[in-house]
Amino acid sequence: MRSTLLSGMFVLLAIAAGAGPAQAQHITSPYLYIEQNQALTAQATYIATNRGMLNLGPESGMAYGLGYTIRLGGPFNLDFNASFFPTRRAVMDTIPADSITLADNPLASVTKIGEDKLGIALLTAALRFDVTGPRTYHGLLPFVVFGGGLARQVYETGIADIHLVSARRYHFGGLFVGQIGGGTDWFLSRHITARLDVRDMFWRIRIPSAFQRDPIPSREWVQNLHASLGLSFRF
Repeated sequence: MRSTLLSGMFVLLAIAAGAGPAQAQHITSPYLYIEQNQALTAQATYIATNRGMLNLGPESGMAYGLGYTIRLGGPFNLDFNASFFPTRRAVMDTIPADSITLADNPLASVTKIGEDKLGIALLTAALRFDVTGPRTYHGLLPFVVFGGGLARQVYETGIADIHLVSARRYHFGGLFVGQIGGGTDWFLSRHITARLDVRDMFWRIRIPSAFQRDPIPSREWVQNLHASLGLSFRF
């Protein structure tokens, strides 16, 4: 009886000794929950523009701006961006061309006569979907976005086309823009993240009436690639 009791005590001690290290084991998860629901972002964007079939649109270049993101719930966020795009555009005019040449090449009568500087303000809003929800995976938070906004010309030098009649003069004006894309936030700390963002933004180029002939339309939708790098503060 006594030996049985001692044996039982030794078994219990062994179990207790083995349970201590087992309870101390910790499995590291690749996921980390995000507590902050808002972010402010400073960003620089390279815009690779499509200038259209007549090269009337703005040239490619850098834009600079700010972004604000707020979580709606779960993986869904609202994403707002405001940026300024200083660029240039070619000023085009028509030149005489015979009917045979125009039949072979409808663009033969369009030529560049100069360049003008212009500045474009971009204001966009998008629904953002975080692929991993409100948590990072190995420090990364991938996302997709789609939305729209406004691209508006805020200034233009207007020197090269000052002598053109209105039927030949192109004006960027204010345009609706659509956008779709994606990217990722990389968490450097709980509050600081680096952001890579690539979007396809499309807008419509209005073609002056003097240039319109078959197959040149009065309006042309073009796609423009936006590639951004940013630094965010989350709170």
